[in-house]
Amino acid sequence: MIVIYILRIFPRFLFKFFFSFLAFLLWWLIPNRRKIAINNIKHAFKRDDEWTKKMAKKTYIFFADFITDCIKLLGADKKKIRKCIEIEGLENFLEAKKKSGNIIWVTAHFSNWEIMVYAFGLLKEKCYIIARPLDCKMLDKIVNKLREKGGNKVISSRKSSMYFLNLLRKKMDLGVLIDQDAGSKGMFVDFFRRKVSVSEGIALFSLRLGVPILPAYITKKNKKFVIHIEPMVKVKEGANLKEKTHNIMQFIYARFEEWIREYPHCYFWVHNRWKSGSNVKG
Repeated sequence: MIVIYILRIFPRFLFKFFFSFLAFLLWWLIPNRRKIAINNIKHAFKRDDEWTKKMAKKTYIFFADFITDCIKLLGADKKKIRKCIEIEGLENFLEAKKKSGNIIWVTAHFSNWEIMVYAFGLLKEKCYIIARPLDCKMLDKIVNKLREKGGNKVISSRKSSMYFLNLLRKKMDLGVLIDQDAGSKGMFVDFFRRKVSVSEGIALFSLRLGVPILPAYITKKNKKFVIHIEPMVKVKEGANLKEKTHNIMQFIYARFEEWIREYPHCYFWVHNRWKSGSNVKG
């Protein structure tokens, strides 16, 4: 954390220049990730090669901004951070809390999700953020301290299902980035006209305990970050458990796709999101 505070002394344009240069190096030095990004965008949007490559480069530059904003903003004092964040859809949050007393937040690796994690603390409700531990322990410690600065608590995704269920029974809020590959044993849903493997855990938790699921995402407008809280995910009546679970996960991924189509350069395309669904027929 001391490193973050020291780095904040430097002006923003130097950060932007440095991380943009780093993004340029990564583009050329890690060709397999570049190829994954280009292929993912090509499959998703069906555009010509020139547009696809341009969008992939734009994505790399966006994540230079991502890191710059995290260092400059999340290292600041809380009052300054709060002045830079607005919330839209607060009524959806209040409605969900009134229904159950707690909620399950879901989002994707889209736009600046790290700043959104902090913003959950602005709702004055402690949220348990489920995250996969980073391979680098030192970096994992730094990132988790930033995530917890708003009053949240980070917990490992490697905890048991019973652990998460107990938190929900205690009326705790959970937040999770769910657009990660669940392997060949996961549930398959459509995402940009291709099958992806998803973990249906949060849908099962919601159905079992009646805890509403709220999709949320963040955008940046005029130097301010706007948190968009969407209405509760609806559960289809009359369906069996498997159908209900699939409907919930498919609805969530449909929302992710809508967000990404509006801001295509803000998605983490370098992740091989479709690897387990590549051989699954629709």
